[in-house]
Amino acid sequence: MEKTNLLPKISIITITYNAESYIERTLKSVIEQDYNNIEYIIIDGNSTDKTMSVVEKYKENIDVIVSEKDKGIYDAMNKGLLAASGDWINFLNAGDTFINDNVLSNVISPLSSKYSIIYGDWINVNDNGIYNYMTAHPKLNLKILKHNFLICHQSLFIKNINLPLYDTSYKIKADYQWVVDIVKKTNELEIQYINEPLVHYDIDGLSATKLLLNVKEYIKLTYTNFGIVHVILNIPIYSKYVIKDMIIKILTLKGKL
Repeated sequence: MEKTNLLPKISIITITYNAESYIERTLKSVIEQDYNNIEYIIIDGNSTDKTMSVVEKYKENIDVIVSEKDKGIYDAMNKGLLAASGDWINFLNAGDTFINDNVLSNVISPLSSKYSIIYGDWINVNDNGIYNYMTAHPKLNLKILKHNFLICHQSLFIKNINLPLYDTSYKIKADYQWVVDIVKKTNELEIQYINEPLVHYDIDGLSATKLLLNVKEYIKLTYTNFGIVHVILNIPIYSKYVIKDMIIKILTLKGKL
């Protein structure tokens, strides 16, 4: 990609595996941004379909391409972090797209240097055309994170300074833990909320069968970072996950009868 030194470099990292049917929309979403200082990184988990053939079509616009076996999505995301040289980091995984072609220009500018975290709203989408506008919490701090992760990882831009790696002992909640680790050492005045959608987040990749694991990791994360009192206070939130899991299983069973 064409580079300019006038703007901070943004490292956009896309994690992908067997995504031949939807990786192209993500690639185009990044490549067609009007921002002129992007480092684009593709980390593929050694796909067995035609994902890498699609990526190969756009290789002139991609700075780093890695395709090899990994130990899961967070291992792949760590590879992306270690490869990134940008001033800012953003993860836009296969199937996700920026809301329009000037998102990066609107989010990052020379004036953004006073911030360490910039984030915004997002829109959940799936292949059936269902859209759901999601509003991030306007105050990203530990008080909020004690109870829920009310932001979208894809609509999050983090300054690339001494960033921690993802804790791969988590299979679902490592992104939550990653943000907690970063917010712990970030002054709240260095966090900027943008009250508009930045990305379309592809929810088709979410597995209903992992909802209970989600709850287990949620409890582990809460206990590790905030103590047993907050585990107890969050029981109503955990219960919602369990009820949702039961409803999905019932509807799935009815569909098979």
